[in-house]
Amino acid sequence: MHSGDRVWRERGLRDAVLAGDELAWRTLYDESFAGLYAYVLWRCASLRDRADEAVQETWLTAVRRVGRFDPEAGSFAGWLHGIAANVLRNQFRRERIELRALTRPGSPNSGRMRDMADDSGRLRDP
Repeated sequence: MHSGDRVWRERGLRDAVLAGDELAWRTLYDESFAGLYAYVLWRCASLRDRADEAVQETWLTAVRRVGRFDPEAGSFAGWLHGIAANVLRNQFRRERIELRALTRPGSPNSGRMRDMADDSGRLRDP
């Protein structure tokens, strides 16, 4: 599809979505889901639970912010991938913070978490 055609088509779909057209949402979803899921699954090292959560959060964010989507700035799929990248970055950041809190000396679980990390290292080392 020619870029100008894509812009015109996606602008029409966005405007229809903003007017409450469920079929327009279904069209955007159906056309974008497989590519979005593949991208997120790849970024999540094929961990399906993590990917499912990130894709769900991506779509919730897209629903809230669809009025900000500008077809002239890029495709709907590209816009979704940008949202997904931010969702994943935030997930990874939260997990790092939680892990640091659990392994902090004096934390109720710090010894247990350290032992688990040691065991994990021994299992990997031949």
